[in-house]
Amino acid sequence: MNREKYCSAAEALSAWKGFAVAAWPVGEIPSVVVSDDGKEYHFGVEHVPETFNYSHSEVNTYVEGVKMNTPQQPPRHVRKKFRNILRQRIEILDVLESVT
Repeated sequence: MNREKYCSAAEALSAWKGFAVAAWPVGEIPSVVVSDDGKEYHFGVEHVPETFNYSHSEVNTYVEGVKMNTPQQPPRHVRKKFRNILRQRIEILDVLESVT
């Protein structure tokens, strides 16, 4: 994802013709999702600039304060809970006019 702090929605969309921009405040990203067995998965945003995309950021998962590595993922039901929470807070932006 791209942080609006570092680029506009139109700038983000310019590299992805035919797509839309989904937006949500960083504070709306669920900070904790509890698995069915009671384990807590914490989430946080980290700015991870890329060579051609300074605004690139990632949502990372932490278990007991330790960041899960890329190949690791929370269980499927935790990812689904996370997406469902975020889906309720998301807004699809109409930025097509400013891109053309």
